[in-house]
Amino acid sequence: MLSVESDMSLMTEPNLTKVGTRNHHRIAQDVVPGSKLIHLHPISETTNSSKFQKGGCTSWFQPDLSARISDTFLDPHSRWIATDMQGEGCVLTTINAYRTCKAQDAPTSSSISARERRSLLNSNHTLALKPRMAFLHDIIQFIKEKKEKGHKVLLCMDANTPWDHADIRKLKLETGLRDLMEFANPDIFPPPATYDRGDDAKGNIDIALGCDRTTEALLTAGFYGFYSINWSDHRLGQLCFDTHVLLGPPIHSTT
Repeated sequence: MLSVESDMSLMTEPNLTKVGTRNHHRIAQDVVPGSKLIHLHPISETTNSSKFQKGGCTSWFQPDLSARISDTFLDPHSRWIATDMQGEGCVLTTINAYRTCKAQDAPTSSSISARERRSLLNSNHTLALKPRMAFLHDIIQFIKEKKEKGHKVLLCMDANTPWDHADIRKLKLETGLRDLMEFANPDIFPPPATYDRGDDAKGNIDIALGCDRTTEALLTAGFYGFYSINWSDHRLGQLCFDTHVLLGPPIHSTT
């Protein structure tokens, strides 16, 4: 789970039975008129909402940013939300993504990996039997298409992949995006594990990548302690930007 606070909050796996309810209640308390909440449900093949449902994303924008939104894309396989925001002389595309875990579950399983695989098969995706590779291929192509249009890109994701894994290196190399946590904290990188069952060597799986516009605007970045801010088994990540550098002057007053 990564969050860009407080003007924008990007959350993955918001539908966890216990913590999801509390996080959604907290959001509801903070929502003000003009805010926009975009929710992408995990792929679901059951009506039993009490079951543990991995996956899915929620993007929440406060008024100044919601007023800038010109387009929203919901991945058909429930892997990411992309939102285009109008800035001064640019369009910023924020991507809130969830990459499924490594588990190779039985084809008939109800796990997110198996459900995603079935969704990919139904669309005749060439990498349907390898959902993690399909995600990597598709997100790279999606980012490339946005950049070809001249968009600036900010990607926050629960990668379920260590920060230094070959897949993450490939993602950065092919898209030209930089690790924003590393950019902001070069002397203390990598940070400790970002989910509570991971070890410090390989447990930093929550990734924030951005283009040159985001590095120019980035003021600070870091992670909170477990359970200190949100009710999740992942740390809350925070990126603080100079919004005038990132997007230009406000186009909507919150007062």
